[in-house]
Amino acid sequence: MTSVDKFHRQRGIIDQTKLENLRVFLSGSTDGIAELIVLLRQLGVGEGSGVIGFHNDVSPINTVFWRLMYPELKTLQSASESARAVFKSLTDNEFDSLAWDIHLDLNGSTPVASADLYGRVEGPRAFVSTQLISQVRNSSEAHPLSSAMRTATAAAMVERMLIQCQVAHAITVSDAWYTLTCRIETTDTEEAKELVQGLKGEVLTLQPTSDGLATLARYRLRASSPERPFSHLEIARTKPQNKPWALDVGIVEWSAAFGTVEEPWKPRIGDAVILGAGGLGSWAAPLLAEQLETGNIHLIDGDESIELHNLNRQVLYREQHIGLPKTNVAVEQLQRINPRVQFIGYKEYLLPHHLVVDENENNDSFDLEEEPSENQLYDPLSKGQLYLACLDNMRARTLLNEAAIDFNAVMINGAGEALSGVVERFHGNDGCMVCRYGAETAYALEVVSCTEEGKRPIASIVTTTAWVGAMMAAYALIEAAGPKSTQPDRIEWNRGAVSRIPVAAKPPWFHDRCSSHI
Repeated sequence: MTSVDKFHRQRGIIDQTKLENLRVFLSGSTDGIAELIVLLRQLGVGEGSGVIGFHNDVSPINTVFWRLMYPELKTLQSASESARAVFKSLTDNEFDSLAWDIHLDLNGSTPVASADLYGRVEGPRAFVSTQLISQVRNSSEAHPLSSAMRTATAAAMVERMLIQCQVAHAITVSDAWYTLTCRIETTDTEEAKELVQGLKGEVLTLQPTSDGLATLARYRLRASSPERPFSHLEIARTKPQNKPWALDVGIVEWSAAFGTVEEPWKPRIGDAVILGAGGLGSWAAPLLAEQLETGNIHLIDGDESIELHNLNRQVLYREQHIGLPKTNVAVEQLQRINPRVQFIGYKEYLLPHHLVVDENENNDSFDLEEEPSENQLYDPLSKGQLYLACLDNMRARTLLNEAAIDFNAVMINGAGEALSGVVERFHGNDGCMVCRYGAETAYALEVVSCTEEGKRPIASIVTTTAWVGAMMAAYALIEAAGPKSTQPDRIEWNRGAVSRIPVAAKPPWFHDRCSSHI
């Protein structure tokens, strides 16, 4: 079955029907509420009978993701007026009289004691708790990492909300589909293969029947169906925590001593390369773009077009963009965010020949079947001082890492699958993909894909992609004329919890300093 369902890729992670009917109240700063709304709407809250409530607010909204999702709406009050079925702008008395499933408070100047989850951002620090959060120090919203940390905090809050509201599944089901099964009255599988095929020539999977008298054949149905396959599954839910808890989710620990990364700076970059404009790139690129004073951003993505199932996690795009090339839309969207920065799009997949001037040199280093295309990528790769690997497969990450070594660039690598994610930094002899993961993994040909035709489709949810993309942007902003060597080498995400790893582990067999042997 080819799904036309926007939320298909997250149905194996959460109870989508229950989520769509949640009643969520939000408080805090105007931008904090707006950030939470973007995530909740991408998940699908309000698609059913659910609503998103907040107090009356006519303050202007300044978050980059709100401007992408609701460019015509400037305030929370205007949002409630334009979509009354989903948004409820309330007075204090109205809030008290209505029942809510959960109350989230992000960056409240005077946090209300009735909230279920609190989030706070102070520059590079971010914290989420079931209890009121004390300020570390007064921190300006103008800090270059504030927007990225606000996105990361909102992602963690929403992820934990799914657990608290018993919407999150206890185990991930990566995909579900309908299969046609038939019994063919022959034991000769070659005869069955020759005489019976699926519609449009789909190849059947064949095996003997249990009685040994015939052949059992099946194939995955590609036609759409009014019923969704996940609706036929009962998946256990993650149990919420009853005791108070807290999560430290920033790039700097909440209780860490004050350091240079706390001081504001003006991010500037000559040329940056973002490889991948999908789940991770659509969160990292806007956060990077809005903060840069100057620079050129080269955006590379080979996808033919934007698809409906991208929209549950790829915030750069809306339904009106379905069918259009990702790079074209992404460049247009990003250019509106920051006209001072130049954005250049390339509809390409990165291949080995892009790393060399001579297109006939070294084309078989990855044993690819693809014919090399005209080399449009050598120039941006050779100019780039900063690479963001927003990719879905290891081979392409390793190839970009090779380019980073060749051209002496910093590479920020990001990855997210279902409820887990990672962000890490590579630079020269600090380590490469091979010494960190081993050659077999680094050069793996398997494509982990979010598309219906992927070799191993994966479950995807916006809380993971938003957190990974936000942290990639934070790492990149520090590299863009910010304080050096302040962030951990690697930072990991699992169901809203964050682990900081000062020095990333290497395989047991590799003990020496990396010699860029990739």
